[in-house]
Amino acid sequence: LIGAISLCRLNEIRSIPYLHDPLKYFNENGEIAYVSLFVVAKGNSEDEIAEQLYLNAEKRALEKGCSKIVVVIYSSPIEIKILRKFGYEVEIEDAEWEIDPDMQVRCNIWSKTLSG
Repeated sequence: LIGAISLCRLNEIRSIPYLHDPLKYFNENGEIAYVSLFVVAKGNSEDEIAEQLYLNAEKRALEKGCSKIVVVIYSSPIEIKILRKFGYEVEIEDAEWEIDPDMQVRCNIWSKTLSG
């Protein structure tokens, strides 16, 4: 595994809990693509792999008819660097995000309006 990104579709911008009924928020007809998983293997080309993952995610979201893509960031310097480079903006600051049944963290929700 070099890297992976997973997209889900939503109708509203929000953080999705990892464990408490995450599927209830997804909508196969939603116009917002939500990055629900992002993984990059450590190595020399880490930034390049991450950039390609995001470019492919944007392309796929457009193909699926999404008008926006959103990413929830708790702590990921590599992602923040790429999001800024690709024109994402913080849409919701200091949101609450459940990353574990007993752990809520503060996060930012970044977004980008997509155009073909």
